Amino acid sequence: MRGKPVRELVVRSGRGDVDAFAEIVRRYQDAAFGYAYSVLRDFHLAQDVTQEAFVAAYFGLDRLSDPARFPSWLRGIVRHECGRVLRARRHLTVPLEDDVPVAEPSPGPEQLALERDAADAVLSRVSSLPRDLREVTILHYFGQRSHREIAAFLDLPATTVNNRLHAARQKLREELLEMAREQYGRRGLPEDFPQRVGRVVRARGAVVDAQFEREEVPEILTRLAVVTGEGRPGPALEVVQLLGGGAVRAAMSSPEGQLAPGESVADTGAPAGTSLAPEALRQVVEALSPAATPPRLVETGIKALDLLCPLPDGGRVAFFGYPGEGRMVLVGELVHRLRGLSSPLSIVLPVAPGSEVAVVRESFASGEVPVYSDLVQAIYTPASAQPLELASLFDAVVVFSRDLAKAGAYPAVDTLRSGSRLLAPEVVGEEHCRVAREVRSLLWRAAEIESRVFERERLTEEEQLVVARARRARSFLSQPLFVAEPFTGRPGESVGREGTVTAFREILEGRYDDVPAESLYMCGGIEQVER
Repeated sequence: MRGKPVRELVVRSGRGDVDAFAEIVRRYQDAAFGYAYSVLRDFHLAQDVTQEAFVAAYFGLDRLSDPARFPSWLRGIVRHECGRVLRARRHLTVPLEDDVPVAEPSPGPEQLALERDAADAVLSRVSSLPRDLREVTILHYFGQRSHREIAAFLDLPATTVNNRLHAARQKLREELLEMAREQYGRRGLPEDFPQRVGRVVRARGAVVDAQFEREEVPEILTRLAVVTGEGRPGPALEVVQLLGGGAVRAAMSSPEGQLAPGESVADTGAPAGTSLAPEALRQVVEALSPAATPPRLVETGIKALDLLCPLPDGGRVAFFGYPGEGRMVLVGELVHRLRGLSSPLSIVLPVAPGSEVAVVRESFASGEVPVYSDLVQAIYTPASAQPLELASLFDAVVVFSRDLAKAGAYPAVDTLRSGSRLLAPEVVGEEHCRVAREVRSLLWRAAEIESRVFERERLTEEEQLVVARARRARSFLSQPLFVAEPFTGRPGESVGREGTVTAFREILEGRYDDVPAESLYMCGGIEQVER
């Protein structure tokens, strides 16, 4: 494709030739990025704008009457995108030192400081130029465009470009321009950008399923750029689930927009940055497998879940918590344990935009995060919702505890705040419900007593007994997990539901009052303690 005239490349791209469009991106990405930077004076924003401009250009080629005028037409799209960003972010400022790339291999602190100082000097000098001089300077020296190419891109006479470059040279020293070229070279558009385009195959309100090439499937919690049929930017999308085979499920941050099958989306590579609106999150949840009616119980072999928060065969479960509390580990454990379900179990994990999104994406890239299996679907949603706000949408809500995680009592399930609609006599039986209710009551009473322990010198005998039994119950709720064996050295344990209910009934009755709480910690069934 190299050497082909732009007219031919545009015509081929309009017919769906991705290779032709890849050559257009290669040929004009520096110019588009340089122009965006000359307007925005921010590397990160300029890169986002450039990607979105190429997406808009790709899907708007049918509106270009003269393919030979593609350069100036593209510049108009970039200008429009820059204006949109400036209107949306009038007050946004980013410290320059936060966005300066570093050299490789990993430099020391002194080298990093020198590079930051050098970049500061370069960018402050270039950014201080008047707008008309800044444009031609960045395009010529940073983008390495010829005078003729700049004239075509800016739709100016070549003599005007020559005059502006001459004026810029009088204001800038040549060595600063060399340094600027080096800084800019590290910020180009990804070479595989044209291959990151996918198509909407299904849209249900705020929930959008899209198909990408298998090798180019976006990562979880990635922002997708949407372009409407008219070439205008569409609603923002965040990838919340990988469906396999190159398919992804994404959610609009707000359910106000509307997409249709056949529309196009592009993987920006940027992390999800916006919480889903409550209604959008509701639509995402409701698009999953329906809540089981009537609910069908599945045994996980995990005591804390089976006793106090039983899970459905199929249906929907929400995991609430923070990084380090073991939510993703428990997803992996359920992927390992669950067999023979009649339909997949959908697990929704609300993830706070920002640092937590970065943690999940990093874990995903390293292969640590379970994403999906035939029987367990993990859906990661950028949301700040609280458990009570969404409880009615799920069969079960599992809340995780930071205190239990710090103590190493895994799974760190907060049994007082977690709940399940399956914990009902018609599903698990009267005995199970009674034992679960009494265990919760014991834990609540102990928590209240312990919160008042410093108000007086000693507890009554009854209070001491409540606290001691609660500690045994809390210890016995912990359990070695199979997926954690390589890290803990403890083999995973599985306990049947009936055995779990019986063991906790005996703890409540005082059968193990003479057993230290430590003996009940991180074990399997009660028979291990008895042995």
